[in-house]
Amino acid sequence: MGFVLWALSFYMEKLNKTVGIVLTKRDWREDDLLFSILTEDFGKIEAQAIGIKKIKSRLAGHLCSAGLVEILFVQGKVHKKVTHAYLTKKFNIEKEIDFYCYNCILEIVDKSLKTDDYNEGIWQLANWAIEKVIEHEGDQEKKLIINLFVIKLLTILGYQVTLDQKGFYVNRFTLDPDIKALIDQVQHGEYQPEIKLSKQNNQKLFSFLHKYLTYYLENKMNSFGLI
Repeated sequence: MGFVLWALSFYMEKLNKTVGIVLTKRDWREDDLLFSILTEDFGKIEAQAIGIKKIKSRLAGHLCSAGLVEILFVQGKVHKKVTHAYLTKKFNIEKEIDFYCYNCILEIVDKSLKTDDYNEGIWQLANWAIEKVIEHEGDQEKKLIINLFVIKLLTILGYQVTLDQKGFYVNRFTLDPDIKALIDQVQHGEYQPEIKLSKQNNQKLFSFLHKYLTYYLENKMNSFGLI
């Protein structure tokens, strides 16, 4: 009896609970999937869901849906293993543009963080961006949210856009004064600055940030081309 209680207490110590957003999933063995998940308490983790491809699996409907998922996991010899998952909030993604913007946010976060990287600011920022992208109606508003998200993310990661009096040139882009002013406000803490960009400058900033992000992260971003 004593050994059973010890084993149970040891297991409970290793059981971790958190809330997360699934970033990617890929095949892993015959009936398993390996998930990359941004979590509130542990940062970005990789966790294996055993038997999730089986028809009777209780994990698939929760881990394969767009939303906030409460998960329990344990540390295995190689990967963390999800033991339970529950979809606590489903993201209301109905429009095609919302789907593309959502996946763009996920791709950027996934390629910006290494496994087990933890940053509370990125967790909050990703949730904010997803909520605002779905909430806003216009395509240009959604694109602006992506722009603000990327600027803030770059700031958190330490890749701030350097602004000076001579103007800023990176990858053959010249930033107009209103774009520079917006970047400056966001880098100093404003998620939604007072400055509003024209459609042309919004697209110009979007293209610039795509190249800037790709350059500093040294990782190709595929989702930008779909928005």
